[in-house]
Amino acid sequence: MLRLIFKLIPEDGVVDRYYSPYPYIFRGIFMDWLNKIEPRFVHELHEYGKIRPYSIDRIINLNGIKFILTIFHEGISEFVMEAVLKGDREEFNIGGKIFILAPLNFERVSLKQIIDNARPIKKFNIRFVTPVYFNTSKGDYPVRFPLPVLLFGNLANIWNYITSNEGTIDRDSFLAWVEKNLYCSSYKMETKGSEIGKSKLIAGGLGKVSYTVKEYDSNFCQWLDILCRLGEYTNTGGNRTAGMGVMKYQPKEYF
Repeated sequence: MLRLIFKLIPEDGVVDRYYSPYPYIFRGIFMDWLNKIEPRFVHELHEYGKIRPYSIDRIINLNGIKFILTIFHEGISEFVMEAVLKGDREEFNIGGKIFILAPLNFERVSLKQIIDNARPIKKFNIRFVTPVYFNTSKGDYPVRFPLPVLLFGNLANIWNYITSNEGTIDRDSFLAWVEKNLYCSSYKMETKGSEIGKSKLIAGGLGKVSYTVKEYDSNFCQWLDILCRLGEYTNTGGNRTAGMGVMKYQPKEYF
């Protein structure tokens, strides 16, 4: 995986601390930029019925606005990295104001290292920094609470999409174990809308959830740790590419 951090710098040099473009705007900036240099990749990133191989996060502080782009498509990652290293100046009009897109730094994320550093986890917290929701086939409405089987089913799908065959997880067996042995021990969440460029806000759960394992399994408990660490890069749930489902993992107790 490739993780890049960009900064949006006002052309006039004036940073408005109250101006904070939504993450979905950066998705538009990224797609517009990519379409200029290699249009075929735009189609691959949004191919219908497939997992979208990137995620977006945003950081706002007094120094400006930073966007974090994580790409887990090897070919696109290499191409984007080469384009960034060329250092061409890119300008974008956002809300009538010209911004310059400046790459700050990048990080290559090793899935092997995530596996090697994983340990069987017993208790952990996940803080959802932006609203999270999950679409299911069992109803007409999304689930706005990170139930264990939905959360880890989503993360397992992403993992199996981006890794090689020898590193995949047996999703069905894993989720059968999760359904029986992982539960939410406490939570403090609220329902909140998120702006993603549609006519209505998209609602999701925002806040912190504590999870506890009931019955130890060395393999599956280690997979919990792996997938939580992955989720910090990929986001989880619906509209990950618009900045929803940003999660922060806090291990509390290992076996």
